[in-house]
Amino acid sequence: MRYRVTFLCLATLLSLGHSPTTRADDAPLDTSTASADAPPPGQQSFVELSAHAGFFTGLRLKAFVYSTKSINLAVEGLYGGSTFGHGGLFPTTFGAGLRSEIQLISETHQAILLCPGLNGYYVPGVSQSEAKRSDLDLSLFGVPANVFALAPNVDFHWLYQFAPHFGVVVGLKGGAAITVWGTNHAGQDLAGKFGVDAGVYLGTRI
Repeated sequence: MRYRVTFLCLATLLSLGHSPTTRADDAPLDTSTASADAPPPGQQSFVELSAHAGFFTGLRLKAFVYSTKSINLAVEGLYGGSTFGHGGLFPTTFGAGLRSEIQLISETHQAILLCPGLNGYYVPGVSQSEAKRSDLDLSLFGVPANVFALAPNVDFHWLYQFAPHFGVVVGLKGGAAITVWGTNHAGQDLAGKFGVDAGVYLGTRI
């Protein structure tokens, strides 16, 4: 009888040891917190390179120096041409500026951003020898010479992000270019002249 009781006790202990239990590491993972903590599209970017067409036509390189979940700050450099002067000419134009990016709408892989900024443009102009080679009448076209202008403007663009450090942007730009100092080759003072700093652009960011 004593052996039968001992056997029953051992059987009971073994059955309890093998009973199905739910372990903490078997529970499904909660990914809601991880998704909520993921930064919005564009907030992990280092630089953006874009091609522009409009008042300024050329390339812009933008480097991000500060980022939060709702705003980016960047410095930018520009090289190309512009429509300072008359006749649809594109004299060589250099530029630099500051820009912020404000998230308006943000989803997992895409965002709409409003990007106010300030650019400075410098146009060294066309020399007399360059004009002769290109058969340009400088006095007729009023090509600028050594012009500096300030341009407060706003970018409005759509960003699609394929990976944290790779995406594409398509945007519109609008603003005003105000000549601070400079003349054209006809001798006309261009200080205080206004131009419409508008255009479109397409680029990539990493």
